[in-house]
Amino acid sequence: MSGIGILSFLSGALQLTVPSYALTLVRRFGAQRVGWFIVFVFSCLALLRLLAPAQSTVRGLPADFTLDAAYAVGALLLLIGMGHTHTLCARQEEALRNEERLHAEYKQKMEEETAELARLNGALASEVARREQSEKALAESATYYHQLFMENPAPTWIFDRSSGRILAANHAAIRQYGFDSREFVTLAARDLIAPEKARLFLEDAVAPNARTRECGVWQHCRKDGSRFNAEVLAADIRAAGLDACMVVACDVTERHYRELRLRRDQSLKVITRMSAGVARHLQPLLAAIDQRAASLRTQIGEGKAVEDIRQISAATTRGMAISRQLLAVGAELPCQPQVLDINSLLRGMNHMLNRLVGERITVEFAYGSYMVPMLADPKLMEHVLVNLVLNARDAMPEGGTITISTSVVRGDACGASEGRPGEFVRLSVRDTGRGIGNEIQEHLFEPCVTTKDGGRALGLGLASVRGIVHQHNGWVEFATQPGAGSEFLVFIPCAPADVVQGQPVQAAATLRHKGTVLLVDPDDRARNLARCALNWQGYRVIEADSTSLALTFWQSQAAQINLLLTELALNDGSTGFDLANQLQQTRQSLKVIYTGCESPDTAAQIASLGAGFLAKPFTPDKLLKSVQQALDSGEHADEPLWGTL
Repeated sequence: MSGIGILSFLSGALQLTVPSYALTLVRRFGAQRVGWFIVFVFSCLALLRLLAPAQSTVRGLPADFTLDAAYAVGALLLLIGMGHTHTLCARQEEALRNEERLHAEYKQKMEEETAELARLNGALASEVARREQSEKALAESATYYHQLFMENPAPTWIFDRSSGRILAANHAAIRQYGFDSREFVTLAARDLIAPEKARLFLEDAVAPNARTRECGVWQHCRKDGSRFNAEVLAADIRAAGLDACMVVACDVTERHYRELRLRRDQSLKVITRMSAGVARHLQPLLAAIDQRAASLRTQIGEGKAVEDIRQISAATTRGMAISRQLLAVGAELPCQPQVLDINSLLRGMNHMLNRLVGERITVEFAYGSYMVPMLADPKLMEHVLVNLVLNARDAMPEGGTITISTSVVRGDACGASEGRPGEFVRLSVRDTGRGIGNEIQEHLFEPCVTTKDGGRALGLGLASVRGIVHQHNGWVEFATQPGAGSEFLVFIPCAPADVVQGQPVQAAATLRHKGTVLLVDPDDRARNLARCALNWQGYRVIEADSTSLALTFWQSQAAQINLLLTELALNDGSTGFDLANQLQQTRQSLKVIYTGCESPDTAAQIASLGAGFLAKPFTPDKLLKSVQQALDSGEHADEPLWGTL
């Protein structure tokens, strides 16, 4: 094939290739991107076709050759241009794809970042909400624990372990110690403890310990200087950024007092029960001894042995009186309660009590208004009153004033340590004596405890008072101050309304007893023995140790005295005959019994007077038999019994 033919073939192939390639570019890259270039290509081909006639001969070459050559050159150039365009478009397409990929990756990354930010934002919001909730709960907890600390009924305070300075105190501690909240935080822990124990307390309280510990009972001080016993618990804590110690100090003074009182009452109950038991076993033995002594005295006649037997009988009588007192201590005396007016009882005894205490002591009476009757045995209540008055008298050897008062109080509102609900008759006996020492107060109502010197008393008076009052379902209180006197308070339940209704209230002057005996004897022992024997059988006894005192009693109570029981030989130079003669000038019907040593002249004189006689020493049975025989023939005065047991 010639060169022209090849060129013509190439020109034709290029002419076919260029449009085909152009269409391929259009399909791949789109008409918008390569359309301008395709238009340019076809415009160039059209232009070559239009210029072909003018180029029919170029340097003598055939026109077809020239045209083919032009087509070939043009097509080649267009093909190169399209190739370059293809390359550019491919690069652009690659760039676009990369851009799209990057955009997609960026979008995905953005979505992932957005999702992560959303997650983090949600977590942050949750954390913020949680923190806000925690802070709220913490604030509520702080408020709760602050209120729990401040309103805790147990007195609590916190102090710095290093400096001892008090950091906080709750309301109970403020009330207990008497300081206000501002004063409290200016104090140190040692300011609240008794000075002599402060160092030991701090050493014990600040000892490192992870748990709450008991520190025992310590004496603490109030603002006014008073002291109290506090049971202390301590715990190490952190407060205000400091190592601190929290102290719970509960006042146990009252509890210790009640525990001590309970132990003392239990011990006293055992003692009184034992006393009553001893008395019950002792009385039959004493009675047997007395009967044997009386039998021996009648068999032996006169002589030294008779005097010994008389001493045995006297000691036996004294023992019987003591056994009766022991029964009173054990609250086992025979008790016959009646509806009784305490004011009437006092009015019937006021003169007698004045004579009992002597001239240097004044007895004042304060009768309560609107008194309520009580259920009580008159004899036992007289015993209570007389023993309290005698106790007050002995506390004032230089003289003073005894104030006896009555009132009706509520047992649970009178401040008494044994107070109980209900209404009680309160009997108060107050003196202006020397008071009762602290060493005696704890054992005051125990048997055989006395403040009297020289063994002049057995110490059964207050013990028997307590026993009788307990027998009446009451209790005894006392208050004393050294140098300022003492006051004894007796509380007896008021009589129930259904018991009082329909029954007359018995006044002291209308209570039925066996009679009233004026007992005159200068010998204290003999007089006491006779009095106890008469008291035992329900007689009212008025004692006198001299003629002058007997006449004084007679002037005030002549109408009430049924019998004169007098010693023949009196210490003031007179005789029992002289005394009886003076009294019978006022009332001839007065019955008289003389006591003393028997002689023929005396017996004849007594027989001529129609009086009775008891030779000393006499037995209680003989005394009671003689008194009863003398009174059976006359009228009995209806007076209450009084006297110590």
